[in-house]
Amino acid sequence: MKALILAGGFATRLGPIGQEIPKAMLMLNGDTLLGHQLKEFKAIGAEPYVLTNERFKDSFRGCKNVIVEEAGRRRRNRAPSPR
Repeated sequence: MKALILAGGFATRLGPIGQEIPKAMLMLNGDTLLGHQLKEFKAIGAEPYVLTNERFKDSFRGCKNVIVEEAGRRRRNRAPSPR
């Protein structure tokens, strides 16, 4: 089984903290949020893949199976804005 961890946002809601590190790397109870997720996936035998953006790719250097999304390559489908 494979698991996808979405860690590719821009952390804009975190304010100044989000400018320096991605949410997945915030510490909680002695480990990063990502670390907690990786442990849970390992416990159930899942192989985790981390999806992140170009901006935070260095934060995940020590992780296996990191997929880096290049800026501008992927776009969300959005409905046109009402005028």
